[in-house]
Amino acid sequence: MMYDRSFASGLGCRFVGKMHRRNAASGGSTQLRSMLRLCQRPSLPIPSFVETSSSMTSNFLNVKRELYFCRYLSNDTTTTTATGKDEWDDYRQPITKELWHELSRDLAETRNWEASASKIYQEMYNEIQQNVEEFWEDQPPVPEYGPTGKWMYQLVVCKDDNTRVYQRFPAGEDLRNPQPVARFEPDEEILSMSLTPDEKCIASLVQKPSACVELRIHNIDSDREISLSGPFVHQDDHRTVADDHLVIDDVVSLEWGPPIVKGDNDVIAQTLYVVTADNQGRPFQAGCWRIDPASMTPMGNLIQLYQSSDPAVIVDVQRTKGCQYIVIQALTKRSNEIYLCRDPSLPMVIVKARTDGLLYHLDVGKNRDVVMLMSIEKHNNGNYRLLETSIESLPLLHEDGLCMLSEADDAEFFIEDMDLFKDFLVLYERSTRDGMQRMRIRQRDGESQYCCNANNDKFIDAATIDTGTGLVKLTPSGNIHFEASTLRVQLESPILPGNLYEYSFTGDRWKKISQTVSSDDEDVDLYTREVVYAQSRDGTEVPISLFFDTVKWRDSTVAGPVVLVGYGAYGEPASLGYDPALSALVKKGAMVAFAHTRGGGDLGKGWYFAGRREHKLQSIEDFEACAFYLQTRFEERKLTCKAFSAGGVLVGAVLNRHPGLFDKVVLTNAFLDVHATMKNSSLFLTEHEFDEFGDPNRDQKMDEIIRSYCPVYNLHPGSQTLAKTKVLVIGTLDDPNVPYWNTTVYFKKLKKAYGCSQQNSKAFLHLEMQGGHNISGTNRLHVWSLENAFLLDDAL
Repeated sequence: MMYDRSFASGLGCRFVGKMHRRNAASGGSTQLRSMLRLCQRPSLPIPSFVETSSSMTSNFLNVKRELYFCRYLSNDTTTTTATGKDEWDDYRQPITKELWHELSRDLAETRNWEASASKIYQEMYNEIQQNVEEFWEDQPPVPEYGPTGKWMYQLVVCKDDNTRVYQRFPAGEDLRNPQPVARFEPDEEILSMSLTPDEKCIASLVQKPSACVELRIHNIDSDREISLSGPFVHQDDHRTVADDHLVIDDVVSLEWGPPIVKGDNDVIAQTLYVVTADNQGRPFQAGCWRIDPASMTPMGNLIQLYQSSDPAVIVDVQRTKGCQYIVIQALTKRSNEIYLCRDPSLPMVIVKARTDGLLYHLDVGKNRDVVMLMSIEKHNNGNYRLLETSIESLPLLHEDGLCMLSEADDAEFFIEDMDLFKDFLVLYERSTRDGMQRMRIRQRDGESQYCCNANNDKFIDAATIDTGTGLVKLTPSGNIHFEASTLRVQLESPILPGNLYEYSFTGDRWKKISQTVSSDDEDVDLYTREVVYAQSRDGTEVPISLFFDTVKWRDSTVAGPVVLVGYGAYGEPASLGYDPALSALVKKGAMVAFAHTRGGGDLGKGWYFAGRREHKLQSIEDFEACAFYLQTRFEERKLTCKAFSAGGVLVGAVLNRHPGLFDKVVLTNAFLDVHATMKNSSLFLTEHEFDEFGDPNRDQKMDEIIRSYCPVYNLHPGSQTLAKTKVLVIGTLDDPNVPYWNTTVYFKKLKKAYGCSQQNSKAFLHLEMQGGHNISGTNRLHVWSLENAFLLDDAL
């Protein structure tokens, strides 16, 4: 057996505050932005004019397709001219034969560079692949407890045929005779998976190679399994009855709820809650099936529980830690409302009605105790307050509940998330100075409604857990067993893969249970993290995290570049988790710098608010200040930059404001065509993003602000002629979050701005045929290697 690190055990982390999900497809905790999993659609034929003989498109014939792809790739062989306001609207459309041939010429230029840089590319490919295999595949993921604590689970990959097997064994025993509970073929993508609270059944949502979605419901004890696909039908008195409102392909996530019992815990039905998507792919409604525990078949049609027609709302379902309720959440970026459902045949309980500027998240124990995190934009700098109440007190009309912790108790740290246990509550916090993480562990009275012993809180940071390893990123791992007496966390850094640790609540001690990094390793002390500060235009100090190899960085014969990483959006902290590609760069003598700009969540909600919507320019100025700081301090080194997704807003804007500031820039699936995208409400996610970037259709001021920084809008012919910056722009044709034309329109305008010819190109275009927004699968290794080779290639 080998091990699938990206999948972890399949249960994953369970968070509340940022809607981290137990989603098998994500490999553990993924935040709400990443939670926007799109329903997969039937395959689309490949247009005959798309050449599949090149190395870039050789796998194109065997790729799954999504419905969204029809917007980006057309079978029409005639040119379609979009009616727009500028010449670039012709590029903001499905790819036609003429447009594909034009892009093919641009792609050929990039392949010429790839051929000249084959040595450094192959070196990077080998190094990154070794990082992936050594730390993610060869190291077995530690088995995780299930909801009851009686079983432990682990996903393994069979080396002979690459079949993935989800298996379990009794807690406390070794893994000699594991029991398989689910099996997946190598070419199947696991979208979502859930265990029943009693761990007797498992359900999984799987995408087949044909791109159709299959729902599998499996009874672990009897080994009976059914599979549902296409339009849903069920047997009713020996008649086949179709559900006109449900197609399995529309299901985007699932979660088992509390069973329906009769008498003395006699389970008469399991409850399976699902979220379905609308025609745009937006998760917009939640429903429930009653499942016969013997036959595993649905007992009737899907019971519709909640539906939102607001295009800004994303609907999600999640089981509470105590396993007695399902949380149905309808969320925008500025507000939400939550319903608790215990039985689909009974009325749901609304926790608190939607209020603009107020966000709350919660978990429920086993004694009808409700623990909440509540954020009000205008209070407490928008940071979460910890509240407790009870089911009987719902719905909350005001800010009811006993406040257990707020910023007034500790202004130097803010609450980011929480994990609820029977006897303990764990709060995940960050410093308002440098964004460093710590945990606050508070003892609870399991028989009482509220927490107690607040004065005896224990504080734990990375240095407390393990000193001398340089690991800085703290991530909970698993922890879905409510009555557990231990807590598991992962420590890592962008350069080092990290270790898994277990904390005993009662014994107040740590145990290392999985190790890839040790303070005794010869090279661990070579990898250094330094935090510095750049002063933004308004005087705000912006933290920068620097990661480098102290020996190679000081070696003048190596002279690696500074690689500045930008993001600064959605209130997300800079990701300091292990990155095999960044690790490979540091090993080659580069310094990786993370800019913790406003717009991100590194220093709290107020830090986020100060860099979004009408304040987005402050986020750009922060990134600009970080770049100038690094340029001045390391003037003997080349300053390079890379960005992914929304990070493209910062990097693209600064590149326009200061041509030539960077030696090289890599933009991958980057959000660059901001103004045109936010003006087009028909695109997936646009209306959901109004709370982040503003609505230029209804607000003239926001229209002017967006135009003032939009990377595509502000690229003009000849504006970059004297700049020496080389830019690699990478896009994915089936990216539903950032349409591929963000990449192609920006590239086309950049070439005009540079005024460069084929013989003297400073702009390079690369398009992946598949992989979605996050470029999944083997394509990711290729893209990582391409990015690194571009940043390190001295011949450019």
